[in-house]
Amino acid sequence: MRIILISLKSQTSRRTFQEQQMMELGLAYERFEAITPKTLSTEYQAIDRKKWERTVTENEMACLASHREVWRSVASGSEPALILEDDAILAKYTANFLSDLEQKTGIDHATLEVRKRKKIISRNASFHCQNANLHRLYLDRSGAAAYVLWPNGARKLLLASEGRAVLADAVICSTYALRSFQTVPGIAMQSDQCALYGFTSPLTTQSMLARPKGPDAVKTPAQVWRRVISQIKQGLRLWTIFLGGRRKHIPVDSDAF
Repeated sequence: MRIILISLKSQTSRRTFQEQQMMELGLAYERFEAITPKTLSTEYQAIDRKKWERTVTENEMACLASHREVWRSVASGSEPALILEDDAILAKYTANFLSDLEQKTGIDHATLEVRKRKKIISRNASFHCQNANLHRLYLDRSGAAAYVLWPNGARKLLLASEGRAVLADAVICSTYALRSFQTVPGIAMQSDQCALYGFTSPLTTQSMLARPKGPDAVKTPAQVWRRVISQIKQGLRLWTIFLGGRRKHIPVDSDAF
């Protein structure tokens, strides 16, 4: 399976950590140079950053552009890819899990990540891979640090995000046409989540995606309305509970990290 790491050249400590982590896990990977506000193409600069639930910052727009360029690469191929941000911490058995996962079919997207927030997943597992089960994921709320994407899923995400200013993880979570799955237990998390699961992060990081400040922090009536519509759509996903879904915190095996 391809492994694509989205990484800024300037983030030397993160890059060094990922090189060490991949070596220890026995994983070969390719690095995608993350897009920055200075390297945003005219395609993205032309998008109105106010036309979402709130104003999207330039850094958030660059993050979206980075993920979309990776999605384009996956969409043009024939195999799934693990897409990682450079502060993702992976379980020790990730290599075996991925080797098993890439043999599965009927999947658009699978998230390996947990963020101490309840998700709606199927009660029963759809697939079993090495050291983890895959449950159908009906509602997630955040997370784009560690996920496997198939070409068909990449095409769906590209279509859903075309010409939009939106957070990368929000696109993934709100594209309900995706046939998405969640690993149980979770086998990846961002470094800032480690303490919530009872262990020390091997990497110290600070998010570059600060929310807008000043006038951009004030929501317009249109932005408020878009937020309401989004919340209604999320609420409608609760019907999946009646079809065998359940809301729960996804556990992790802390010994695996």
